[in-house]
Amino acid sequence: MGVKLEVFTGECLRIISKADNKAPIAKIPDYSRYVKDGAVHLVDLSVEPSVLVDNTTYPIASASLSDSDVVLALKKFDSTNTKITRDELYALSYDKVAQVVDIHARAITKEMMRVYLHSLAPQADSATTPIVLTTGVADGAGSKKLTIADIISLKRKFDALEIPDEGRILVLSPNDHADLLEVSQSFANQFYDLNRGNVNPVLYGFEIYVHVSTPYYATNATLASVAKKSYGAVIASTDKRASIAYYSPECVQLQGQMEMYYQEASINPTSRENVIGFRTWGLVLPKKQRAIGAIVRGV
Repeated sequence: MGVKLEVFTGECLRIISKADNKAPIAKIPDYSRYVKDGAVHLVDLSVEPSVLVDNTTYPIASASLSDSDVVLALKKFDSTNTKITRDELYALSYDKVAQVVDIHARAITKEMMRVYLHSLAPQADSATTPIVLTTGVADGAGSKKLTIADIISLKRKFDALEIPDEGRILVLSPNDHADLLEVSQSFANQFYDLNRGNVNPVLYGFEIYVHVSTPYYATNATLASVAKKSYGAVIASTDKRASIAYYSPECVQLQGQMEMYYQEASINPTSRENVIGFRTWGLVLPKKQRAIGAIVRGV
């Protein structure tokens, strides 16, 4: 029995695209249509014109609008192979393959989001990539709980950068989310409303999401030494998941093609099993190191 690769390849990509745990990046502009050969070229217009109000001085000054080609290479995501015996494939028809496709798609999506949220988080505190430390009571695990005041502090830093309200996203870590549910009944009520199908809650200008794969930071009492852990780094017991914030219009998401690798048992003399695996490409990141921030557990 043959397997229609294009059907299951499309189904895997559909599951990835519609996955619920990709909600935190849903409002980031999608430039996938411009992807070619695993990369995309974006034009960076580096000069922003001044706006004159009630101008009476002429001639109006002119400035050259220089542009540079920014090449973004997509990251490659490979799932490890799954074996399906020939007996399973015959007995269960396409159901077995469909189940494998679903498992692979969800595994790829999970790792994609881990990479994407890591990319959206600032490496360290700076004038354009602000980080604030939590200031609440001790959480029993060597750090301080998140408070409403901490979110307001991050809001003020975004305000100082003149980042528009519309498009501000805050992705809470599970611990930070739990802290807010403890201290704010109105916030908890908004999440109850969300479960009934209403829009995502907004808190102090940030549209709120929760995700289990926000990046880790080394906790410290001062911002000077707070740094994001490298993707894939060994996590120490003192490292904590942070909440991250970003301005979605200044970020980009890209989804490359999906490939399914399939070897039939009839041409697999070694194990006489069907083997299935997937590969895709994707990328999410800020266009510049600006308008991204984080809330890190203080100690």
